[in-house]
Amino acid sequence: LYSAVCATHIVFNSAYNRDSFLQGVESLLHRLPEKLPASLIANLAAKATLLPVPVSLQSKSAQGVRNRAQVPQLVWNHRWEYDKGPELLLASLRELKRRDIKFNLHLLGQRFRQQPEALVTLQQEFAACLGHTGYIDSRMEYEALLQQADYVLSTAKHEFQGIAVTEAIQCGCLPILPRQLSYPELIGKNYCYPCDQDEAGQAQALVEQLLYWQQLDKHTRQSIWQDMPVQNCVWAYLKEPYQQLISTIIGD
Repeated sequence: LYSAVCATHIVFNSAYNRDSFLQGVESLLHRLPEKLPASLIANLAAKATLLPVPVSLQSKSAQGVRNRAQVPQLVWNHRWEYDKGPELLLASLRELKRRDIKFNLHLLGQRFRQQPEALVTLQQEFAACLGHTGYIDSRMEYEALLQQADYVLSTAKHEFQGIAVTEAIQCGCLPILPRQLSYPELIGKNYCYPCDQDEAGQAQALVEQLLYWQQLDKHTRQSIWQDMPVQNCVWAYLKEPYQQLISTIIGD
């Protein structure tokens, strides 16, 4: 907060990031005994800019989505930590199994010495369904795997932009993301599964989103994919806004 007050410009990588910050400031001010200027939040909002972190692929990005696979290739590419919702991921895989829906899952991302129990259980319970597991050191190999997958999943409880998801979508994966955090603005609210239910309800909603994508023909899937706002999170699109922002700061 001190840094934001002192700054000439504040840059957020998503509207969710900006709004949650301003709401947090407002909540904090209500708890402080000091009388701070009533205009503080308005002043912060006035000098705030939205500018995503650009995502550029080393390999040639996918030209579009794949044909519907009989056995969907799923990717979950996040840090193996609790804020990425591993419990919901496990519940969702169990829901797929309950419905007798076949799938393969690449469980990607950085692992730590302490792993969430849900991910330990998942690897034991769904060993036969797992493809690559863990972090991929080679950037080219990582992108190649994303370009072979059909869907990217998120079960996150905390996400300010969603760079890993953006990479997967740019590689041709269709997204299965919660209707919260930064995801609605990343791909469009209508293509996010609702998350205003308990864990079992969210797992069912995630599976329904997968089935929704599966029943669409390739032309429709391709059209939706091309129109997603996430397609603008590339350096070619963001270079000019970054140059303008830096020029403005230097000019000030």
